[in-house]
Amino acid sequence: MDFDDFIDNVYALLTFLWGEDWGVFTIMKPTTSNGRDIPMPQIVYSLKQAEPGLVGKNVREISPRHRESFIELSPLTGEEVFVEIKGRVMDCMVEFTIYAENNFEASRLTKSFRQVMEKYKGVLMGRGLQNMWFQKEYERNDRENSEEKVSSRGVLYLVKLEELFRMEQLEMQQVTINLDVAKNLLELEGKLPSQQADEPIVIVVP
Repeated sequence: MDFDDFIDNVYALLTFLWGEDWGVFTIMKPTTSNGRDIPMPQIVYSLKQAEPGLVGKNVREISPRHRESFIELSPLTGEEVFVEIKGRVMDCMVEFTIYAENNFEASRLTKSFRQVMEKYKGVLMGRGLQNMWFQKEYERNDRENSEEKVSSRGVLYLVKLEELFRMEQLEMQQVTINLDVAKNLLELEGKLPSQQADEPIVIVVP
């Protein structure tokens, strides 16, 4: 489960538990200057930080490592191709900002959200989540830029996810060939960054 899949599962979980009309779940922070124009309630998610995850006491999975390999038929050529799956564990700081019409509603929805995340953590782990730890909850009303008072609370989680990379031997060979062609063409046209850096700097004196 990567970040996008994690968010999709959280949204589906909330929709199943709270109904389709409970509110808005989005990555887009409200920017209107009038608080009355913001549909309430809202939960805005944000990936605050992502880094290679800890896979040992003091070891981080800096580079993707082998997960599995197999041979399958290519949907393009119909021939057998060698496929390798590599993966890397990621430690992500994920923030959820809860917006509501007033502080009471924001606090109530935040509590309900945290209870859902804690109660159904095992369900998410069964679908690919590595792990998840609640970090903190905090008021963030003073961070809003609305002309009217907007009630909001933040919830921060440390989420351990995994990114998978599919690598096909034939695809790697094709990319290598096409990369040489593209680089040579750019070089002939003088469009490589290294060629542009050699252009003289002209200073105009008034």
